[in-house]
Amino acid sequence: MTRHELPAGFLFWMVFFRLACASGVLIAAGVVLYLHFTGEPMNTGDEQMLTILSVTHGVIALGGWLACALIPRALLRSIARSESDDDERWEQALRGLRTADLYRLVVLEGPALFGLVICILAVLGGLMTTQPLFWLNGLSSLAILLYAPLTL
Repeated sequence: MTRHELPAGFLFWMVFFRLACASGVLIAAGVVLYLHFTGEPMNTGDEQMLTILSVTHGVIALGGWLACALIPRALLRSIARSESDDDERWEQALRGLRTADLYRLVVLEGPALFGLVICILAVLGGLMTTQPLFWLNGLSSLAILLYAPLTL
């Protein structure tokens, strides 16, 4: 069995992408909190529209989390079954790991940012104080904020 090493910069870029995705979500969450605690509502929010967006967000988040678990496994399983030589399989495995990791980050970040946009709309519409359930849209942000550092 040959000994394989990681190419230079492989781990750096994996860490960089995780931190970039997590920091984008943290900045958006900071905007939500800043607007909530310092801003005045700009207008009366449309509660029905935000309820529809919240349900849509829940469906997208759950579907994304399911896809996050299933699709990268299928990708890596197909690489494991490949008939190529040892060195080529190693390179395929590294590309597969990077692709699966980026896929997970993107699929987690999309619903997180969508949920935070709904929170911003609810804050600007003055609905966060009257309908605190809209804060639940921010919970999808926890998925990427927990995934990014815990899987380094």
